[in-house]
Amino acid sequence: MLIGNAQLTGRNLDFPQGTPLIAAIRPVDVVPHKAGFQQDGTGENFLDATIEEMEFLGSFWRSRLRSAELGEQDLTADFSINAVRRLSLESGGAMVVELPPERLLTFPSGGSHGAHS
Repeated sequence: MLIGNAQLTGRNLDFPQGTPLIAAIRPVDVVPHKAGFQQDGTGENFLDATIEEMEFLGSFWRSRLRSAELGEQDLTADFSINAVRRLSLESGGAMVVELPPERLLTFPSGGSHGAHS
């Protein structure tokens, strides 16, 4: 699927070509990496991102991320306190995020999701 300029792989992609889709990932499923992280070529869905803001919520940090590859779409991610410390994450900082394909879900836009007759 194409979001902005990012070609992403996800689950539930067996829709007819051209179907407008909504992509969703739980904030806890976004995997943080240090800026400049070089994947080994076996993974998918890595994006360079800037941390627009961070909010401390007790046991984790909720972060709003921006990636030029995603165009106008923001990404919300929850990072553990340990990850924030280990990677020195802070507002305005750069990082790489991974969106695991098995956690990136897709749904047809405007349809009824999960409705049964």
